[in-house]
Amino acid sequence: MESEILTANLFGICVLSILLYGSIFEYKEKSKKKNWYIFLLCSGLYSQIIDVITCDFHLYALFPHVFKAIILLDYLSPFLITLAFQQYIYLYMGVKSSIYKKFQYFGINLIVVLFFINVVLGMQGHLFIFENGQYAHGMYFIYYLASYFLLIVYSFIVIGYSVKKMGIHDTIATSLFFIIPIMALIINMIWYEAEFTIPSTALSMLVIHIMLRSERENTLIENEVNAKRLMHIDELTKLNNRLAFNQFISDLKNEDIGIIFADINGLKYVNDHYGHVKGDCYILEFSSLLLKVFQKENIYRISGDEFFILCPQITYQEFEKKLVQLKSLMLVPMPIASLGSAFGNEKNFYTLWEIAEKEMYNEKKAFHKLYPEYSRYTKDTF
Repeated sequence: MESEILTANLFGICVLSILLYGSIFEYKEKSKKKNWYIFLLCSGLYSQIIDVITCDFHLYALFPHVFKAIILLDYLSPFLITLAFQQYIYLYMGVKSSIYKKFQYFGINLIVVLFFINVVLGMQGHLFIFENGQYAHGMYFIYYLASYFLLIVYSFIVIGYSVKKMGIHDTIATSLFFIIPIMALIINMIWYEAEFTIPSTALSMLVIHIMLRSERENTLIENEVNAKRLMHIDELTKLNNRLAFNQFISDLKNEDIGIIFADINGLKYVNDHYGHVKGDCYILEFSSLLLKVFQKENIYRISGDEFFILCPQITYQEFEKKLVQLKSLMLVPMPIASLGSAFGNEKNFYTLWEIAEKEMYNEKKAFHKLYPEYSRYTKDTF
C-alpha cells in the first residue's frame, strides 16, 4: 500500500512540476494573477512532497519532532491553497467593487484565523498522534475537518457570487477545483488506506491550468478580433474604411442592394482657406448627416472626400425613402455633397457602382456651375 501511495504522490509531483515550469517560463507576462497562480502551484507541490516524506514512518523514530512538524505543515496546506485560489479568482474576475473587496478581506481573515487555530491544535498534539509507531487522528481532528469544509463552503459562495462574471465554463472549472478533493476526501474517509486526498490536488491544479489556458486563448482571440475591427475603421470618422468596403464587395450575395456614392463638395476649398482642422470638421459634419439616416455599419469612407453607403436586404421603396431624407438634410446652407445612387442585385455590384458614380459626377458638374470657385463660402459658414 505504501508503494501505491508513493506512486500516486510522485505522479502528483510530476504533474505540478510541469505546470509550475510552464507557468514560469511559458507565460512571460508579469501580473499579480500569475504570481498567485505560481503560489497556488507551489502550495500544492510542497503538499505532495511532504506527503511523500511522511509515507516513511521510520523517520518518526529518528526525528520525532521534525516528523511531527512536517505532518503539521501537511495539515495546513489546504489553507494556503485556498488562500491562493481565492486571490487568483478575484484577480481573474477583475471585480473592483467595494462590496466585493469586503467579501475578499473577510475570506482572507477567515483563512488566517482558521490557519492559526489549527496551528495551535497541531502543536498541542490535538490534530494527530503517534502511538506505538502508528499514526492516528487526534481528539480535535473533527475541528480540522470542520475548518476544511468551512473553507470549501466559503469558496463555493465566492464561485456562486461570480457566476455572471465568469460564465458557465469557468464556473464549472472552479467548482471542480474543490469537488475533486471533496470526492477524494470522502473516498479516503470510507477507505482510510487509500490516501487520495493530497494527490487529488494535482488534478485540481490541472483544472485551474486549463482555465488559465482558456482565458489566455480567449484574450488572444479577443485581441485579434479587436485588431481586425480597428483595421476596418476610419480613424477620423470612426466609420468603415476602404479595407472594410473591399471586404464587403468580396463577399457579395445574390440579393438586392441599394448603393449611394457621395463626394463632399468644396473640401479642398475649405482645407485651402480655413485649414485642415476645419476640413476635418467639415468631413465629420457630413458623417453626422449620414448617421441620421443610415446605420453606422452601412457607411464607408473610401477616400478623403468619398463615401459609399451600402444598404443590403432593403426594398427599393425603403431605399428611395432614405435617399430623399438624406438629400433634404444636405441642402443648407448649400449641398454639402454630390450624390449618385443605384439599386439592384449584388451580383451586378460593379455595374451599380458605375451608374452611381456617373450620376454623382453629373451632380458634381451641376454644383460647379451653381457655385463657381465656391463663391458662396464665407468664414461665417464654418
